[in-house]
Amino acid sequence: MISLRASSIRDAADVATSGGVIGVMPAGVFQPSIVRPGDHAADFDLWRNIMREYSEEFLGNPEHDGDGPGADYPAEPLRTIARICRE
Repeated sequence: MISLRASSIRDAADVATSGGVIGVMPAGVFQPSIVRPGDHAADFDLWRNIMREYSEEFLGNPEHDGDGPGADYPAEPLRTIARICRE
């Protein structure tokens, strides 16, 4: 028997789409981690987007939703996620 634990149950009021949906894994949105237009270049990379979503949804780290300083890819936990996937 396989047991799945819902890793992400979101309140419909807190998300842009699919509020109240329970899934096996979260679905990410391809978006920059910062709203300043000049800083988007590093964020429009599919792999970096996957790392950010993994960090937010599975590791419980703060959302990189554009309101803060943006994702720091050389810093933890994004550095370790990238290293593990390269190995």
